[in-house]
Amino acid sequence: DAFIADLLLPLAELVRSRQRLAMCGNDACRLVFLDDSKNHTRRWCDGAGCGNRARLDRYRSRRSAGELTRRASSPAAAG
Repeated sequence: DAFIADLLLPLAELVRSRQRLAMCGNDACRLVFLDDSKNHTRRWCDGAGCGNRARLDRYRSRRSAGELTRRASSPAAAG
């Protein structure tokens, strides 16, 4: 009961302040965080962790797609 009582006060403060709870945009992460950004557009629980992994994945995907395009259009690939 003491544990639940300790959780109720912060929960009531969240509801009263109307701040936004959000889930991390990383599919492998299950964290929920308080989005206190100006426009409520924060995507990850931690920009240095989950955010960095997402940016790195996008970069690798773009780089890989670019390499495949270059390989397909090179003269060596045709011959």
